[in-house]
This record gives sequence, C-alpha cells and structure tokens, in this order.
Amino acid sequence: MKEHPDKRRLSTNKPELEVHNKRGHHKDTETLFVNPNLEDDEIIDYLREPNSDYSSEDNYSEEDKVSIAEELSEDEWEDVALHDIVPIKITSHQYQLSAERKRKERLAKKVSENRKRINYMRKLKFSLHLTMIPFMINVLRERMKWCHDERLSKRLKRSVPKALSKKFKKWGQLPNDKRENNIRTLLLGLVMWFRDHYKINSNGFRQNYSRLHSLIKDINEKETFKSSKDIEQLLKSQQKYYGSRLPLISRTFKEDVPYDGVISHIRLMAKRKMADRDILTIFFFTILQNIIPNEKNLYLCFALPLMDFEAVENGSNQANSVSDTVPNQFDSDLLQPYFWIELRFNEKYIFVIDPVVHLNKEEIVTKYRIDESVSIFQPNDQYGINFKQRFHYVLRMNYNSNQINDVSPRYIQNLYYRYMKLPHDSVVKKSRNYISYIHFKKWLDKFNILTDDEYGNYKDGLVNYEQMAKNNVSTPKSYKELRKSDNFFIKDMLQMRQIMTPSNESPNLFIALGRRSVSKKELFWKNQIVNLKSRQHWLILGRSIKPNEAPLKLKKTRKTPISMAYSSTNEIKELFSWEQTVPSLKLKGTYIDSFNIKRKITDVYFYRNKYKNVEIYMDYNKPDGFEFVNFSDILDVRALIRDYNKSIKRDETKTSIKYLDVVNGFDFKQKHGYAVPVINKILVNDLDFKIITKLIKCRSEVIGLQHWMSFITKLQIKDKLDKSYGHI
Repeated sequence: MKEHPDKRRLSTNKPELEVHNKRGHHKDTETLFVNPNLEDDEIIDYLREPNSDYSSEDNYSEEDKVSIAEELSEDEWEDVALHDIVPIKITSHQYQLSAERKRKERLAKKVSENRKRINYMRKLKFSLHLTMIPFMINVLRERMKWCHDERLSKRLKRSVPKALSKKFKKWGQLPNDKRENNIRTLLLGLVMWFRDHYKINSNGFRQNYSRLHSLIKDINEKETFKSSKDIEQLLKSQQKYYGSRLPLISRTFKEDVPYDGVISHIRLMAKRKMADRDILTIFFFTILQNIIPNEKNLYLCFALPLMDFEAVENGSNQANSVSDTVPNQFDSDLLQPYFWIELRFNEKYIFVIDPVVHLNKEEIVTKYRIDESVSIFQPNDQYGINFKQRFHYVLRMNYNSNQINDVSPRYIQNLYYRYMKLPHDSVVKKSRNYISYIHFKKWLDKFNILTDDEYGNYKDGLVNYEQMAKNNVSTPKSYKELRKSDNFFIKDMLQMRQIMTPSNESPNLFIALGRRSVSKKELFWKNQIVNLKSRQHWLILGRSIKPNEAPLKLKKTRKTPISMAYSSTNEIKELFSWEQTVPSLKLKGTYIDSFNIKRKITDVYFYRNKYKNVEIYMDYNKPDGFEFVNFSDILDVRALIRDYNKSIKRDETKTSIKYLDVVNGFDFKQKHGYAVPVINKILVNDLDFKIITKLIKCRSEVIGLQHWMSFITKLQIKDKLDKSYGHI
C-alpha cells in the first residue's frame, strides 16, 4: 500500500466508550483526537493538567502496553487523511521567563554578597593600617638611637678617607656666602664614595598587598578564619614575599665582643660594610653628622611603610604571580626609598640627600627652598610600574632633638584636607584618609612631649606646612578621581540635604568632563559643603533648633501609596545646619497649676505622648526626679512590674508602679521605608525606681538559685550513673 504524502497511519479501532471532556477533546485509552476549533493555548493548558491521562506515561502499566501492542497489528492499519488534525506545539516561553528571573535574582544576590565581602576586607585592611602607625613611628625613634652610639660613630668616621675629611674641613673655613655653592659637590662626592664601599646584602621594609589579600579573601564577617594548605604555604614562605632580612635579635652572637643587643648587630654590619638599604641610610646619616664641621640641622626622614587600604586587586596582581615576589636582595622593584636625609644651614634652603636608591645625580643631592615641595620621592603609579609603594605620612627627626615632625605636605601631594577648617559634620571627617590622619596625629603627640617653647616652634612649622599643602595639590583628571578626592568637588555632586557655603579662598581650578561634549566645571574646596538635617533628625541627635532660625533649604518628601490615601499633598521638610542648633534641654520637672502655684511633676504619665511612650534621645534630657531602668536579657522588667501591680491590688497602702517606654532612636534598616522605634529602657519616678531595684535583685537571686538547683540535680544524676555503671 502506497503512502500518501498528506496522510499518516493511525489506528482504526474505535473506543468502546467515548467521553468528551470540558475542553472538547475526545478522550480514549488508545487514540487522542484533537478538536480543531480549540486555540493553541487551550490545548497546551489541557496537556499540562496533572489529572490528564496524556500528561504522563506512568498511567500505563506493563500489561496495558503489551495488550495495546498486540491489538495494533499491521493488518489493522490504513491511510487516514489529516486535514482535520491540528499539530500540537508546546512553547517554553513561560519557562524561559522564569529561568531568566531566577538567573537575575541569583546574580543580584551574588553581587550583594561580593560587595559585602569587599567592604569587610577593606575594613580589615584599614584596621591593620591604623594598628601599624604607632609601631612605625617608634621605628624612627629607635633607629635614631643607633646614630648616637659612640662605637658605631667612631667606626663609621674612621671608614671615611682622609682626603674627603680634609676637604670638608677646608669647606668649613670658607666664608658663609661661598659655603652653599660648594657643599653640593662635596656631598655628591661623599655619596659616590659611600656607594662604592658600602653594599646591599639584604631586603628592607616592604608591604605585600596581594599576599594580605590572598590571606583574607575567603574571610566573611560572620565566619572565622579557616586555615588551608594555600594559607599555610603563604604563612611559611614569608621570605618569598618579603625577602631575606638580617636577624637583629640573636642569642648566639659569634663575634668576640660583648653582646649589647640589637646595636651589636648594627656594629657588625658597619664593620662588614654590608646591610639593607634602609640601614645604609642610617650609616650615611651618622657619617654626615661626624664629618660636617660647622653648625647644621641634620634630619632623618622616614616615609612610613603602612598598609594601603585603598589598594585595588586585579587579575595581574595576585599573590601567586611573579610580580608580587621579591626579585632580589637589592629591592630593585621598590623605586623609592623609605629613608632619606635633610640638611639645613639657614632658614632659606635645605638639601635633600638620597645616598642609596636614586641614580640621577640631580636627584641624589638637591637644593630646595624651605617652602618648596619635593616631588622626587612621590611614588608614581601613572603606568602601573610602582604599585607596591604608597606614602601616607613622612616624618623627620633631628639628630640633636627628640622631637618628631610631620613633613608630609613637602613630599606628598593632595593633603590640604588635613589642614582645612572643617565644619562640625563635614563630609571630609567621614573619609578614611582623614580618620587615619586623626589617629596618626594623636600618636604623634604622644611621642612628642613638647615644652611651651618647642610647641610654639612646632605650631609655626604647621602654619608653613598648611600653605605648602595648599599649593601642592593636583587637579583631578577624571570624574572617578574627583569622587575619590578629599579636597575638591563640583556643584553637580551636591546631594539633596547639602548646600555650599561661599568662601573667599577659591582654588580657581577647573576640570574637563565628558567624552563627546567636553564641559569645564569649576572646582571648590570640600570644606564648603554643609550637611543639613530636619528638626526630627536633630532631635534624635540631641539638638534643637534655635529660635527664629530660618531653614536653609526645603525638601519635598515623596509620598508612599499608603500615605497618599490620607493626604494628597506632599510633605515639605525644613532643613537646618549644625550652626543653627543648640543642645536639647531637659524635660521640664515642674508645672504651674490653676492656682498659679509651681508644683513638682511626680506622675510619669505627664510625659506620655499620643503613642503612649516618651521620646528621650539623650540621657541628659531626662527630667529631674525620674530614672531610667534598662532592659535585661535575663529577666523581663515590664513583666516583673505587672506581676507586682497584680499582687498589690487589694493592698490599699501601696500604689502601683507607673512607667513609660522610652524611645531613644529609630531603626531604618529593620523594615524598608519605615522608622521602627528603638525601645530598650523605661522611665519611672524615684520612688518606683527603688522598688524596681529591689524586685530585680530578688528575682536575680531566684534565677541564680534555680541555676544552682539545676546544677545540683545534674551532679546527682551523674553520681547515680557512676555508681550504677562505673566511671566512663
């Protein structure tokens, strides 16, 4: 039998019982006929119904399959026209939409978790940065003590050739006007001799940001540190990432000289004329102090090698890469030194000397004005070459004084935010750079025990450095740099609750923004930004608006669908600055009755508001004659008061205790779009406070006895088990 191209072979066996379902399909145990009048969506919905006989093959048993196969033999087939048969196509559009939605939800969750992890890692790095500050300040003081060692000074002085010593003596006999012209040549010759005879044989200070990132990358805020093979390998192979350091503390000192601690190792390094480049700078500093004859001011400068909490980790900067391992013992990957020297003969000029690192003669010994900035020691990361160094603070210490000065504005750019006159709630105070500076300044003041005269000189120096920091700023080149800057902003960056105050000290700088259409924007100092808050916000912070103060700005709040049902107009909030507020006063403790007599308030319900509580945001706002009772995790104070009030209902000699819940703030994160009151204490009068204190004491004793009873019961059970089954 030939097959027709428009026909299919179907069974001719008709069902014994034909049933029509609700959608018009012919339901049969053998054959499915589809009504052509139905739409495609209705056919698909029917086939997806779980109660349909054709939704799954599990409705057939093995016996049914065998019987059907026997009935459908070749003799019972014939050609049937298919012009009334509708093909069924089940689309997966709905499944694709749900899968896309789930994929976006998973991606958003992953991004959120990754952002939380990165923020937590930045907090860890910043904490490490703050912890290192006092230790690094102490490094400068301890190394200055090495320079005062007599045996070390004599050995280093004897190592200088007599010809060089004679030249410095002749220079000391010259008139004052000719000395400054010849000293640079002598200093340069002394540096060249020093580099020929003193060699580098070990590594100095360095920070490895990628190694630290690899150690803490798997740490989350809610998890503890878990050691692994990779972490153990990083901890054991410190020499690979920090280089070889000469031991400064050793119990077995093999030299035939008495061991005096760390200074004995430093003397041995001077004898062998080999050390790391940081200690070699100390040696040259000591030689200068002994070889220059006349009066001078010699300073040892130290750029603190702190952890860079803003370091960005990328694919090319990982702990396992070659770029993060120490290349050699000379620290050739560190392009800038951590120690250098300042030499000053008068109040106009200084000489900056780098005896080890720089190769250019113009940078080895350079003459600067006293108020001029120095740029040769600033790590330049313009091409990504020197990403391992970043200087936050530069200190200097005089040979003849214990005073440590901060000279960071001379060597580091964009530090004017440290010397700005900032408002009380300035945005600069919230930046981590400024928080780090405040922490650094506190520790520096602790190391400097200054007298009145020394503090006067120290203060005059700060005034000069303030002007130097203002001049030593660079203009941001992109919007990304502008957002990270602590010095500048543009008007477009002002938020809804911020205004800009006028200032006479404008930087007169501009930034070009945009790619296709470039527009110039004027830059302003960031201390001109003033944060504004509403009356309610200031009340939460414990401050109230001064009388007759006009708002600096009006803000229109958005209405939610729930609030729009009660009011069709938007609420306008008045915003005020810190200068327009004063500390909130105490709640009044007296009132004047109808007879014009002043009476004391004893009823706590006098302060109850429409929400049946009282809002006291600061402890000093508490009225006189009343006390706070804080909540406890051990017992419920309010339940204790209710039980007491029930027990004295029939006792007419006693009065019940009255209290009010105290709202001391609002939680804006618990429920999005809502301010949930924070209640963790109650307000009672003085008499009730004494009663509550006794009740809490008695209940605490009962709870303690209950714990003892439980403990004794467990001991009895243990003794009984030991007697019955022996000790386990």
